[in-house]
Amino acid sequence: MAAAIVLLLAAAVSATAQERDFAQVANPFQDGYPYQVGDDLEPNVEVDGVRWRLLRITTKGDRDIEPDKNVPITVGLEFENLRDDAVTVLVIVLLEDDLGNGLDRLRCDPPFKVAPGNLKELQYKFKVKGRNLLGTRSLYVFCELQE
Repeated sequence: MAAAIVLLLAAAVSATAQERDFAQVANPFQDGYPYQVGDDLEPNVEVDGVRWRLLRITTKGDRDIEPDKNVPITVGLEFENLRDDAVTVLVIVLLEDDLGNGLDRLRCDPPFKVAPGNLKELQYKFKVKGRNLLGTRSLYVFCELQE
């Protein structure tokens, strides 16, 4: 019985710690992050009751990126709606080099809806010049909740 209580308390503390991991930010949200293609980026921000949990840019399969070719990529997103109503989300991602210069702009179109109380995982497909992917050292992200 004591072990069960300890486990319940540990789970409660862990859940509370996860709650603190999400910074409360204004709508629209925008910020820059260091990034390399293939990494998981966890923005861990909450925009008016919607949590942005994950952003991932991946190439198809394990192909080498050729600088002079257009390379198919997937932008994976994960959002959780804690609100009582559905919300439409627009995400734009700018690929940047190590100096902050823009390499490419990825608008996740169309904007997507997240139902109340749901976690939504999405994938958007793009083609990007290989040299832009190879030069990406950071992302500048924009997220807007549309009512």
